[in-house]
Amino acid sequence: MDHISIVGSVCYDVGGIISKAVGGKIFIGPEILRSPGGALFHTARYLGSQNLSVAVKTFVALEKDVYGEMIKKELKEQGMDISHLKEVEMSTNFSVFALDPETAERIIIVIEGAIRKYEMNFKDYYTIGKSRAVFLTHSYAEDSREQIKEIARICQKKNPIFCQMGKTQYAFGMEFLSNIAQKVTSIQFNEDEARQVLNIKNNPTGVQLATRLVEELPGVPIINLTFGNGGSITYDRRTDSFHTSGIHVVDSVNSVGAGDIFFASFNLEFLLSGGDTQKALLTARASAAQKTTGEILKRDEVAGFQKKYPALPIVVQAASRKAAA
Repeated sequence: MDHISIVGSVCYDVGGIISKAVGGKIFIGPEILRSPGGALFHTARYLGSQNLSVAVKTFVALEKDVYGEMIKKELKEQGMDISHLKEVEMSTNFSVFALDPETAERIIIVIEGAIRKYEMNFKDYYTIGKSRAVFLTHSYAEDSREQIKEIARICQKKNPIFCQMGKTQYAFGMEFLSNIAQKVTSIQFNEDEARQVLNIKNNPTGVQLATRLVEELPGVPIINLTFGNGGSITYDRRTDSFHTSGIHVVDSVNSVGAGDIFFASFNLEFLLSGGDTQKALLTARASAAQKTTGEILKRDEVAGFQKKYPALPIVVQAASRKAAA
């Protein structure tokens, strides 16, 4: 187990800050923001910055065009092992976004184009099964259900699997997620994803929403629920407790990818600290905040960051099933 695996998909982010809105149309500019994106890329960028003693292998399909080449180059520069990368005859998928000029929050997103699923062979599955840990990031590919199930089956909790699956996977339904949850170490949702998978139409509190997830996914030890500027709630089944966290207030310029960095930093710290939820959460909220400034925070910089940008203490409370929405 001399490596960590990241499985998922990437895209190319293009967007800008909203300059005005007229007649229901949004205008951005004058500066256009361009960079590789997607959960796998942001996770790779974070792990690559941490000077790990093990290799990080990426399992991703890249398109044979100029943008695919740019993403490939950046993954290599981040120190990723791209020996399992596969090139496909398609055009790179674009994520088009607009940012609120006051909060730097992404308020609109359009996924343009299709993403080809990473077609795994025996060698790929074997390598993933030998991982020290698997970061299973969301894939926009519609037909990724069986691949996710096979990865979960191979690892079967002998290797930690950290899941951050997007709306494509959550659309597979709660039965699918419940089956996956029996085999993973952690799973992360944002508020919209949680509402979708739970089919909630009303306005529950954060704890009520988290409680519903806990009830519907009885096998998963750690559940993270993020709320953007509203902070996060982490459920730890080992102590049957909720950990509610606020955010560090920084000069944000771009929030795109902050949730992915929360996912990557929380689970890496959880892995390296031997399962310390509190330490993982402190690292994750600091790292996500730093990402919105355009920088990546290293693990040994977290304490200094916390002193510079104080945040409210993390509140720990016993879980109560009566709080369900």
